[in-house]
Amino acid sequence: MLFLLVYIIKWLSDTPIFKENHQQQQAQHSKSSIQVQQRQDQNGANSIQKEYNANQCVNHHQSIKINYFNRQTFQGKNFNGKVFIPAEFLSSQFGWVGESQNLNGEKVWSISKRKARVVDPIGRYNYKGPFTWFNFYKVEKRERVKYIDSVTGVPISTQWSQKGYFYPTQICQFALSHFTRLLLNGTKINQRILFDCKSMDIVSTWKVHQTTSIQCIDAIVDGPNKRVMKFAQSHSSKAMSLNMQSSFKRFIARFEVQFKGSGSISFLVTTKRQQQFTIRYSTAKVGVSFSERSKTVIYGIGTRNVLSRITRDLEIDLCKALLLERRRKGSRKGALSKKAALISVDAVTLQGSGLLGKLSLVDSADKDFFIDAANWLVANQDRSGGWPVSVSHKINKLTLTLKPGWYSAMAQGQAMSTLTRAFHLTKEYKYLRTALLATKPFHIPASEGGVLATVFGTYKFYEEYPTKIPLLVLNGFIYSLFGLYDLKSAVEDVNAHNITSDAAELYRDGIRTLKNLLPLYDAGSDTFYDLRHVVIKAEPIIARSTYHALHISQLLHIDTIEEDPLFARIAKRWMEYMNGGRANHN
Repeated sequence: MLFLLVYIIKWLSDTPIFKENHQQQQAQHSKSSIQVQQRQDQNGANSIQKEYNANQCVNHHQSIKINYFNRQTFQGKNFNGKVFIPAEFLSSQFGWVGESQNLNGEKVWSISKRKARVVDPIGRYNYKGPFTWFNFYKVEKRERVKYIDSVTGVPISTQWSQKGYFYPTQICQFALSHFTRLLLNGTKINQRILFDCKSMDIVSTWKVHQTTSIQCIDAIVDGPNKRVMKFAQSHSSKAMSLNMQSSFKRFIARFEVQFKGSGSISFLVTTKRQQQFTIRYSTAKVGVSFSERSKTVIYGIGTRNVLSRITRDLEIDLCKALLLERRRKGSRKGALSKKAALISVDAVTLQGSGLLGKLSLVDSADKDFFIDAANWLVANQDRSGGWPVSVSHKINKLTLTLKPGWYSAMAQGQAMSTLTRAFHLTKEYKYLRTALLATKPFHIPASEGGVLATVFGTYKFYEEYPTKIPLLVLNGFIYSLFGLYDLKSAVEDVNAHNITSDAAELYRDGIRTLKNLLPLYDAGSDTFYDLRHVVIKAEPIIARSTYHALHISQLLHIDTIEEDPLFARIAKRWMEYMNGGRANHN
């Protein structure tokens, strides 16, 4: 039976129909096997291609160490035999900056030089107008300004001593920045009068303890009498407070005050971080201090035994106090503390006995700050006509050191620029007389304590840093020329008073020197900061971008008062250096 079944199957398989079906099945199976094999082969090929591409990428886009003249080593890229250098290196080494930009609809990587501000003159330079571009300066915000002294109203510098000292150049720049903003922004200010005996009832304005007496009186001061409040407290711990209807969003406090003995006036302020601080101006303190526990800043204002004006920027005062506290704890992060940004002044309190004049909050006080600095110059000029720097200064990369008591031609010049403007603004001759005496150090050689250097035995140069061996710093020299020109012009304007001055002669000598030495400061793609490499064969110092731009701006302003086209021509070439230009090759 089994034999019969096998025979039937064999017979069926031999029939044409069965053979055809079987062949079709085998073909289908073979086709499927081939497709599977093809897919496997394709996948393998893809893998091989991917591996090849990866190898190609590795082989043609490899990291490579770059040795820069044996001075430093950094990572670059080697792509198809071309070496690519990081943009960060170009920036640090050459001052270039790169950024992605759209150029004609195409994204490109744009390279340029790190640029600083070049300021074109807004007219012919003169002492009655703005001082160059100083409206852009906010001297009190500089990190090297420790704080604004509340006795004199001028900056305390830490540039060469962390203890702090009066630096004449910085004080003049503080003055000139505020004078320039005063002219450009106008004299109109927004103010909120908090108290004035002329127009306010003191009983409803002030909240006083029963041990305190207050009354309005006429005070005898220089000029017309003033209507002021006389206050006397028999209990020193009971402060009187101002009845403020609401907080105010103006942060410069301006008031006249006199204390009999010790006393203080305090302002409660709120910051953007919703923190409250008390800023106190006290006769019992010197300098500035800060209490973390009570959130109180205290500035010493001196004895104040005569009625005098005090103008304080509350935001700057809080900021500087917080920065000093931060540094006391060992942190130097940030130049200005965001914690000090104010949103309101909420309360005012008064302690002690004395007189109080008009008290207000204003949004600008440029004239006050300018006059405070001009008065400091009048009060602190020495018999030699100068403003000596009280700290030593070591010249970078040289063994030259200026000992305490040195003068700076830059400070002398900017003092003249300040004082002639104060004379123009107030018509007070004390400012002009002080400026006239300031020319004395220009006649004394640097080796003998003055600011005069003689170059090549011919040219008179006024030194910003008057070392025994000349450095010939360009920007400081030009600033001194501005000052001499200002004094020369002011004297010419009042020549009916038979005032004599050597400022005109000193200015002419200085301009002659500038014309002849100016080409020596050209480095072919930058400018030199000074001429130490010419005079004493020292290593040259290239001016960083801000000083290069400063040189250009100074020449553009000198060009408005001098007819020689040399200044404009050199300024133009130096501006081309800022855009990648270079001197021609031989």
